[in-house]
Amino acid sequence: MTQTLITLDNALHRIATIHQQHSIKCYVSLQYLQSHFNWPDKDWQQITAIIDMEEPIYLEKVLGQKTNIDVVVRRRHWVLQHGLYPYTYFIMQQWINEDGFQTIFHYYLNECLSTEHYLNHHLSILLSFNEAHSQLENKQQTYRFIERFCEFVTSTFYGNNQIQYPVSPSFNPKLNQEGFPELDTVVKACLTYPGFWGHNIITLSWIMKNQTLLNKAQWDQCLLNLYQQCYWVFNEDGDAPKITTHTTEPLELNPIGWTNKMCPLENACYSLLLKNKNNLHQITLAAAIVYLAKNLTLKPLDEQRLLSIAHHFA
Repeated sequence: MTQTLITLDNALHRIATIHQQHSIKCYVSLQYLQSHFNWPDKDWQQITAIIDMEEPIYLEKVLGQKTNIDVVVRRRHWVLQHGLYPYTYFIMQQWINEDGFQTIFHYYLNECLSTEHYLNHHLSILLSFNEAHSQLENKQQTYRFIERFCEFVTSTFYGNNQIQYPVSPSFNPKLNQEGFPELDTVVKACLTYPGFWGHNIITLSWIMKNQTLLNKAQWDQCLLNLYQQCYWVFNEDGDAPKITTHTTEPLELNPIGWTNKMCPLENACYSLLLKNKNNLHQITLAAAIVYLAKNLTLKPLDEQRLLSIAHHFA
């Protein structure tokens, strides 16, 4: 099988032009997709080209250069809050060197749970940075990782980019005795209201994928936040796409006799990734759909709904 055409180095050199940087999440998602689909190199090349539309490569460096900059630790969060670049990079580097990345990751994970953000990028991208961190192999990758992570933090937290919408007055939540939804309830909501470019589906997959990192209180809060967001009232139609179930195909995760053509899941993802080149969320949504198909026990109508979501965004 081909290697991921967007390497970790490539992803770490890409910068955001709209909101937060997505290349790290795309890199991790492509790894996952390639572990399931054995497609030709030319197809993967076309898929990775989607990222070029929105996140350019930036080869300039800040960290790793000789400098006499002294970091004032007591000003750490003030500097991060105000995005005082390039000093912010050195503040984040010092914090990670002193406390370790896992401490910083969990600090911002708790921040994620304290408020809801439109599209839940604060949570899914944070989780993707954590996954990518375990793959760092050298100092140069570490420097670029800190730079991209720092940019993500300052554009996302400290009151930045925290767009929220009201919950529909008709929303009648189904909660357990502890006041939280069960996973099945959230799955149903996400399949019914997948959101802009399927972001509710994407977020659900990242929460499930990282359940072992979360204690029960964090898991419950993640599900509650996502459940409520499924019922937000938006002004734009694109945030609440009307998706009708237009496929009657079974999911066929372990098909027999599909030697000459793709099974429905693979076919849906192939169309989503290669039919058009519109948005880098094609990559993260496809990975999310595969993950949910593989890790949820869905009823036939819900399987068809998942495939229909893929076909809709294709």
